[in-house]
Amino acid sequence: MTIRLRGVDKVTLLTRAPGGQIKRNVIEVDREDDEDGIEYVVRGPTGQVRHGVMQEQLGPLKKQSKSVKPIDKRLRRSVRRQMKMLDRYLTLHDRSSRKKKNGWMRDLGRNIMKAVRV
Repeated sequence: MTIRLRGVDKVTLLTRAPGGQIKRNVIEVDREDDEDGIEYVVRGPTGQVRHGVMQEQLGPLKKQSKSVKPIDKRLRRSVRRQMKMLDRYLTLHDRSSRKKKNGWMRDLGRNIMKAVRV
């Protein structure tokens, strides 16, 4: 698996071995641009926000017939846009919830319009 974070060169991964010992692994961050990654946001306890893309190497795809390629391309593009829109809406939803009690409900229409514009 490849993890990409903006502005980060290395990530330290802590895992617990079967004997209870903690193993420390340093992972180099991949800097390549690939549209098939999964974008994510990590919010720390101090409110610090980090954006990144997680990719899993699954191997090469099988060949497709010429008639199916345009449909696949459009479908993938549509799904990526929907993921981006939903991520933007969740960010706005959380921000509204932090600002006021029931703030997400008050800002529902505005947040949906902002998310759709992305």
